[in-house]
Amino acid sequence: MKKLIGVSCLLLLSAKILATTPTVEGLLRNPANPEVAGDTVVVDVAIEEKAVGEESKGTQYFKIFANQERHARVDFLQVQYKDSNFNEQEGIRVKHVVNFAEVMASEDKVERNAFFSLFLMTMKNDWNVPLKFLRRIDSSIKTDEELINREKYEQLLKQKQYLRAIKDNPALKGTLENPNRPKDEALALKTKEILAGGFLHKGNPVALARVEC
Repeated sequence: MKKLIGVSCLLLLSAKILATTPTVEGLLRNPANPEVAGDTVVVDVAIEEKAVGEESKGTQYFKIFANQERHARVDFLQVQYKDSNFNEQEGIRVKHVVNFAEVMASEDKVERNAFFSLFLMTMKNDWNVPLKFLRRIDSSIKTDEELINREKYEQLLKQKQYLRAIKDNPALKGTLENPNRPKDEALALKTKEILAGGFLHKGNPVALARVEC
């Protein structure tokens, strides 16, 4: 399991981030992946137990069900089987977890939490659980919403409302002031500074790096 976690983390941290301001949330989210259709996801899992430099101790087989019918709460059902045939009559043990994300949020074992956080992210394209896990380790990690430059957000919102208003009623163009081009000099200077700033603050532990291969 340690080896699997290490490889998964390496893949995450090696991902190419195309956004101007990369964020932790951006590392965990893959917008290219389609949303999971339906309420239940079923995954067959084979886990090989092997310590570094030692022979394999065997493989364990599981069928995992993740259900999110009730208010986006994820119920987690794990069934272990005798072999890779996943015969329903040969289930060894069953584990049911109600509201899996909440249970993981209170999980004290770091490796277990990391493994299932990454697993749920891969299984359901859900970045919330691993993000919460990382925030428990480092409280300075922020969500994209927390990193938003509120001044710029409000300024862009005003501009959007202005453009919509003059589109719906062109006659207003002569009476409404363009929020991005105010007549007051002090306000115009302030607006220019706001628009020159990034949409996300850079107060996060992620940075772009160029790696020559």
